[in-house]
Amino acid sequence: MSFKRRFRRRTAGGTLRVAGWFLGVSVVGGALLAGLALPVVGGAAVATTRAADDYQKLPADLPTVPPAAASVLLDGAGNRIATFYDEDRISVPLSSVAVVMRQAQVAIEDYRFYDHGGIDLKGTLRALVKNQSSNSTQGGSTLTQQYVKNLLIQLSDGDPDKIAAAHAPTIERKVQELRYAAELEKKLTKDQILGNYLNIAYYGDNAYGIEAAARHYFSKPAADLTLTEAALLAGIVRSPTEYDPVTNPDAAKTRRDLVLTRMRDVGLITDAQMTDAQSADLGLRLSVMHNGCTASTVPWFCDYVVHDFANNPDFGSTEAERLDLLYRGGLTIRSTLDPQAQAAADQALADRTDPTDRAAAAMATVEPGTGRILAIAQSRAYGTGDGQTTVDYAVDHAYGGSNGFQDGSTNKAFTAAAAVNQGYGSEYKIDSPFSIGGFAAQTSCQGKKVPADGWHPSNDENKPNVYGPVITMREALRKSVNTYFAQLEEKVGLCNTVQMAEAAGLHRADGTALREYLPFTLGINEVSPLNVADSYATFAARGVHCDPIAIDAITRPDGSSVAPPKANCAQTIKPEVADVVTNMLQSVMQPGGTGQNATLNDGRDAAGKTGTTNGAVAVWYTGYTPQMSTSIWVGDPDSYGYKMNNIVIGGTRYDQVCGACVAAPIWQQMMNSALSGKPKKSFHAADPTWLTGTRGEGDPAKAHVTYSYTPPGADPKKKKK
Repeated sequence: MSFKRRFRRRTAGGTLRVAGWFLGVSVVGGALLAGLALPVVGGAAVATTRAADDYQKLPADLPTVPPAAASVLLDGAGNRIATFYDEDRISVPLSSVAVVMRQAQVAIEDYRFYDHGGIDLKGTLRALVKNQSSNSTQGGSTLTQQYVKNLLIQLSDGDPDKIAAAHAPTIERKVQELRYAAELEKKLTKDQILGNYLNIAYYGDNAYGIEAAARHYFSKPAADLTLTEAALLAGIVRSPTEYDPVTNPDAAKTRRDLVLTRMRDVGLITDAQMTDAQSADLGLRLSVMHNGCTASTVPWFCDYVVHDFANNPDFGSTEAERLDLLYRGGLTIRSTLDPQAQAAADQALADRTDPTDRAAAAMATVEPGTGRILAIAQSRAYGTGDGQTTVDYAVDHAYGGSNGFQDGSTNKAFTAAAAVNQGYGSEYKIDSPFSIGGFAAQTSCQGKKVPADGWHPSNDENKPNVYGPVITMREALRKSVNTYFAQLEEKVGLCNTVQMAEAAGLHRADGTALREYLPFTLGINEVSPLNVADSYATFAARGVHCDPIAIDAITRPDGSSVAPPKANCAQTIKPEVADVVTNMLQSVMQPGGTGQNATLNDGRDAAGKTGTTNGAVAVWYTGYTPQMSTSIWVGDPDSYGYKMNNIVIGGTRYDQVCGACVAAPIWQQMMNSALSGKPKKSFHAADPTWLTGTRGEGDPAKAHVTYSYTPPGADPKKKKK
């Protein structure tokens, strides 16, 4: 029977002359264990029986786990945005490998593969004798034995001692390999073994498995390989370094031509086909598979996903196990990333900032009601080179970010929500002069006394005449009046204000508890843009808070699912309260409000708030529509106390940076582009009863409070604006 016909036979492993080859294995096993010194005739039966018993006691059940495979990260539209691997491998079924590739591999490595029972006795003995006499390593293994060796390496989990043991040129290792091979031939068909072998074999240049090799060397799938291409790849396996076609093209061609000759000799190709193929050049069309986030077009979002895996106990009991799943599990990860929103964020930052600016900018976008992260971007380049960073200023420290930045007046929205929750309406009035003092101590949520001595909040020193003295909550938000919100916080209570912020989802970027001091309402806690965007999304979703999530679905190579992180959505704020806050924040974006520079071009509903800390150390704009909540921060991450005065950002010089003049226009450009073509949706109308409140218009008289005007720069104890 010709080799071609034998190759096409599909016989179950272990059913071909089982008794014959198994007896042979036992005898060979005995001979090997006896040090290859065959016994004399008189004691042959005894020695063989003892060796056979020893052979049968060896472990036989070798787990046939899938080989490590690369995981791919997709955006929400299904586009690949990153690849993760310890070994660049893409497992495919045998049906997805060109027949000529299967033929070439079998012809050069084990041309009797479809006939023998998994063990080549003659070849094994010859190799062992040679290895023992010359202390070298010689072939002789069948494809099944080679698969066993590769599988043992896979099961080593990178342990160098286990890897060395899988390669050890010892009789004991070879006999155990034979035992495993014999058992696998009982469990798997020949095609299953060949398919597993092709997926696990190393083809050099960090290409593991035939699919990755075909894509790497020829930029095509394994199903489309030609005769010359298949012969080249089949020849590499014996010695991937020696026959590397990139670094050793001459040796690779010689080896390829040998494979073609072998294919001719066993009747797989004609003389003419061999001659034509041997006359062709290597035909390489290299493609480089980039690993990790460095080469990703969305490195900051990619980096967040990596940290998401590392942090989530659902992916493994230890960080090492979780990252092993990502880099070796062959996962297909469908992320929440919106390509349109991400492109809009990247472009807005590119147009209005520069990577070399002293001030950096970072932004994040979340979908209200789901927690799905739609975009993460920042102005600094991702990397470890000069002027680059791998710190993602848009996210919390646990997810690869910094320890956060004070968010200034952005925090006033939470005080407003706490007040509305207690019956204070949008038109509630408080006498709010430029500077104020005389506050009473309060009690924190932990029951501790929070002193008020020395707190004298004041308003923007550049605008001493635009406030009050008597002003409503709506107007106080529109113009960001510090003295109004300092008094409003006193009315509703510090703890109630903190709890409302927590209900919206606000937390410190370093993972510690929110700090409870009287200036809490003015944004004294260090937070991240992603967290602030998520907190404001709670208002957009009518009080439903969701934890930010970056992954929609995860699929294993076999089609089974891995549960993605949960958003844990819950109603944490009354819908009526959220609606009133949104109604007031819409006023911020109208003419005369601090957010008027963020008005969207198409007139769709939007709400937002500026944030500027004392001395413009950090400036923010956070705003939302029913579909998207975006927060942007601008500041110097390398010098936390640097005041952004007389500074150039994106080619424009600013005497003093502010949320309204720098952050708001970036937000506006990003959101205009991100929402282009999307349906216009309206906010839920505020309930008139809650909008008016139950406490009337307010009583501006405060006998216990001392009002005073403090000239700009005269009060060193001014807190954040």
